[in-house]
Amino acid sequence: MVYHVTCSTDNNYLQHCEVMLCSLFENNKNYQFKVHLLHSELTKQSMDILTAFCSKYDNLITFYHIDDEMLRNVNRRENSPVSIATYYRVLLPSLLDENIERVFYLDCDVIILGNIIPLFEINLDGYGVAAVHDASPYDSLHRELMGLDLTGKAFCAGVMMINLNFWREHNCKDALLEYSNKKQDKVYLEDQDALNFVFRNHWFQLPYKWAKTPLSIGIPDPNMRYFDQFEYAYEPRLIHYAGPLKPWCDVWFPERKYYLKYLNISRFANAKMKPVTIPFKANTYKNICRYWINRYIRPLIPNIIEIFIVDIINLLVIIFTIIFKPINFSKKLLFLWLKKYK
Repeated sequence: MVYHVTCSTDNNYLQHCEVMLCSLFENNKNYQFKVHLLHSELTKQSMDILTAFCSKYDNLITFYHIDDEMLRNVNRRENSPVSIATYYRVLLPSLLDENIERVFYLDCDVIILGNIIPLFEINLDGYGVAAVHDASPYDSLHRELMGLDLTGKAFCAGVMMINLNFWREHNCKDALLEYSNKKQDKVYLEDQDALNFVFRNHWFQLPYKWAKTPLSIGIPDPNMRYFDQFEYAYEPRLIHYAGPLKPWCDVWFPERKYYLKYLNISRFANAKMKPVTIPFKANTYKNICRYWINRYIRPLIPNIIEIFIVDIINLLVIIFTIIFKPINFSKKLLFLWLKKYK
């Protein structure tokens, strides 16, 4: 049996795409995959590199050239950190053969750490996608644009098991393009918002272990069981470097080791790391310190002592806010109230 996966890349992300595929193939050696790669400007040399790499694992790859003109009217954020290629996936039903019932979509900033075949065996009848819960919406307008009610959840579109049968039966490609082409006062997450709007009542929530983020210990979700928290912390199936801190940035952090491991295995020629600024490095190291303290020190501090320390810190912050940032004082009080009584 052949399992279908898809991603999109350009020449600049070729290294990261190969590393992601390497992690997939290395951790699923007993299965055959066909990669459906969406692109608009890959050179023949780049395609040859990926073809040879997939062949090394006896896997297949097909390239789909996308004309960006087809997506000329889609919503874009000003100074967006992602290219228009993020919209390519909405075209999947018309690109892939109708015999393909589901396909696993992966961003290139992902590293697979285990067997992914169980995702292909989930019953997705009535669901357009299976994905992991996302932190959005970011404000009331964002919630409104995604068509969510107060209790509605959004999902992260960087890792999705896509039910192509559902997409075809419900003309989801047209619905996604209609939403994406409709002008909005503010654009938040581009095609991810479109996906959440169209599938807001038809997405299957995956355990968080399918999208662990760097420098995170656990997820404060009351629906998670202890084994969910344990798997997320110690046995994740997938690392998603979803923020600005990417593993190819020239700065160390604990989860960077996974990317470097598969970069080394892939033997990608002329691999490059991205230089970062000193403030970026300083902020990263600050977050790493916070991570180590939260993971290894805070659990050992008696609750009563921590409460006392936190209250002292909050009092100092309030005094600082009153003196230097009085306009934010009300916001700070509300935050403290919610933290104490929510």
